[in-house]
Amino acid sequence: MTRVCPECMHRNPPQARFCEACGGELASTDAEKARGRLKLPIREVSVGRGEENDLVLDMPMVSTHHVRLTRRQNQATSWWADDLNATNGTALNQPDRRIGHVEVDDRDVLYLGSLPVPIARILRAANPYLSRDFELIQPSGDLVTVGTREDNTISVPSAPGLRPHHAEFHRQDGTWTLHPIGVVKGVATEIYRNGRPVDQPVGLSHGDLIYCGGMAIWLDTEGFFTVRSWQRISLEAREISVVVHGRDPKRRKLLLDDISLTLYPGELCGLMGLAGAGKTTLLRTLNGHRPPSSGRVLINGQDLYQHFSRFRTSLGYVPQEDIFHKDLTVEQALRFAAEMRIAPTPSRKEVSDLIDRVLVKLGLFSANAQIRSTRISNISGGQRRRLNLAIELLTDPALFFLDEPTSGLSSEDALVVVDLLRKMAHEGKTILLTIHQPSAELYAALDNVVYLHQGGRLAFYGPAVPDSIMFTNPDKAPAEAVIPELVLRELGKESPEEWQQRYRDSAFAEEMIRNRRKTLQRLPVPPPPKPSQTVSGLRQGWVVLRRSLRAKLQDFGNAAILLAQAPIIAILIALVFSPDNPGESYRDAANVHFLMVVAAIWFGCSNSARDICGEWAIFSRERMFNLKCSPYILAKWIVGGLISLIQCGVLTAVVTNATYVKAPGALIFVFLWLTAMTGNSLGLLISAVASPFKKNNEIAIGLVPIVLLPMVILGGLIQPYKEMNAAVRVIADTMPTRWCLEAVLQLEAERTSGEVSEETDWGEVRMKRREFILAPFFVEPEDADPWPLIFNELWMSLILLTLTWLYLIRRPSG
Repeated sequence: MTRVCPECMHRNPPQARFCEACGGELASTDAEKARGRLKLPIREVSVGRGEENDLVLDMPMVSTHHVRLTRRQNQATSWWADDLNATNGTALNQPDRRIGHVEVDDRDVLYLGSLPVPIARILRAANPYLSRDFELIQPSGDLVTVGTREDNTISVPSAPGLRPHHAEFHRQDGTWTLHPIGVVKGVATEIYRNGRPVDQPVGLSHGDLIYCGGMAIWLDTEGFFTVRSWQRISLEAREISVVVHGRDPKRRKLLLDDISLTLYPGELCGLMGLAGAGKTTLLRTLNGHRPPSSGRVLINGQDLYQHFSRFRTSLGYVPQEDIFHKDLTVEQALRFAAEMRIAPTPSRKEVSDLIDRVLVKLGLFSANAQIRSTRISNISGGQRRRLNLAIELLTDPALFFLDEPTSGLSSEDALVVVDLLRKMAHEGKTILLTIHQPSAELYAALDNVVYLHQGGRLAFYGPAVPDSIMFTNPDKAPAEAVIPELVLRELGKESPEEWQQRYRDSAFAEEMIRNRRKTLQRLPVPPPPKPSQTVSGLRQGWVVLRRSLRAKLQDFGNAAILLAQAPIIAILIALVFSPDNPGESYRDAANVHFLMVVAAIWFGCSNSARDICGEWAIFSRERMFNLKCSPYILAKWIVGGLISLIQCGVLTAVVTNATYVKAPGALIFVFLWLTAMTGNSLGLLISAVASPFKKNNEIAIGLVPIVLLPMVILGGLIQPYKEMNAAVRVIADTMPTRWCLEAVLQLEAERTSGEVSEETDWGEVRMKRREFILAPFFVEPEDADPWPLIFNELWMSLILLTLTWLYLIRRPSG
């Protein structure tokens, strides 16, 4: 049997005494060793100005020993707060509500004199890994069930290998026994007792620690303490800088300047600053999008960029743009996202249950029971923001990054979103969000806040209220320090270098950066998580294909325009070129076929020109998670091909019957469709190239005529190929319109018989109708063969798709 390290859960050989991954001792199997880096519920926390306190607040209104918190007996999150005869007294939630001995919880705020300090901050100072949602389960009977279903006594987060009813605790004669009933061997989410896997009933003692999926369960004399997501995530930036160089290597621009931060698990941290100070750059550097020029980004002590493939499923990122298609319903968007991200493939019922849990958690299910079937374009802005969160919560990441989640929302909707983030932080998730002009109420919901000045310089990092405001406005009383605009107003009055140095010399830098770093360094460093099972490329392509097709079909206006293009163009061609004498149709054959070829290349190119840039936010987020470029491009190409198939079919059917062309309609259709597929490939390349720009949809549409006009001019009708000079012929050889036109004209000529008389300056000339059709385009009409030309279409499609793939894989997502 392998030995599981109690510190990092790494599997070691049975004879090992020390962990191969972290070096932790394996010899002892008692509960204290097993608890490892998880700190169990603390009993007492002290606060004051003295160095011996758990939380040291070096402020004039704080006494040396000011207040003590003591956890209540038989309670997990309820505490007694005792004023220690502090000079300025202690108040609860309001400055004038003085206390001596009172019950509090982690949602309350204590006023130490005039200084407000959230209870949650005090608890984190005592232990950064202390969960703020410890729950005490006191069984009324002799049976405690554990599993993923909500009706269990202890409900654990869903994960591969965990079952609805996974284990049971039985009590007999005062002794508890653990019975695993749903263990899947070889899966990382088995049940562990004090670091050892459990595959048969085992007796328990007080102090034993049981791991089950993302839950830690501690058996105490008071009952069962549970901690969700026990393996929490800390985020650390160590002296990171980002520098960009212009064309002149000597000229460089500093976007981030030597920034250090440490975010503890369960913290909600805001990121603010002056315009152009580098907020988005910092967010993207911390979430794995943009490697720093110098410095390191660490998650639980491990380098993010060295181990990004292992951490990617632990990161949630919500950009400013929506990461769903607005023409899908809420359930469709969530279902496709689940299929794209969750491996192994979940059943339809498992996905449905997961969607229910996420919607309930975000307050969307109870607010509107029918929201699952509602088109996203019809829901409110606040609901759309929560839906972005819902997509990320499908995989339950422990670390969240959000870019302006309250942008464009009403004050009420913004408060709902921040309240949800506050609850997620209480569950142990680490959250960093950029925020612009928050209200005082929103600002007070933040644990800490980061302020950046011009040049990416750190001007402040510390508690939001009142510390950030008092740091920049020392003349303000704590009771007045509630307006966040005061900070930005003061930052603009002095240079970035002055604010940067002022913060580095402050007590906040000592507490929030240097002391936090020392605290994390004292904790055992777990190895990076093993790479999670990823969704196969084949399945990714299938999901993208179905999602894209459904989004196009449910965009009724755009779908109607796409389907109307072919009949409108076909009818116009028929009206112009329908001859009074069917026997004379050969005279207009070249014009008719050329217009059909141009229409086909237009269909393909316009169908796909916005496919990538129009959903760039979705592609970037999924690419960051696990999306492979090749199945994505292929799926988009197939969807465009299906639409072109219908368009070319309608065009061919109407024109061939109305204009009496002789070429076989089936072959004309095949050649036109292959040309449309080349246009489809070209459209995808245009869409990819346009994606970096802010107005990428408009740029993509503007590029379409620019690339199609040369295909019209050099397509072989306006100026026949044989009459072009050598240089122009080289360019014309790359034009799919010329290849297709010459191919269908050869088909037309093969089916045309008879002769024709033409008056020239040298008299009457008689020639075969076949020669009449081909002579303007071929030097040797007798040698014309349509089939080699059509293979050029396939090669061109392959080349264009390859260029699109190369562009996407070389360009960073986001």
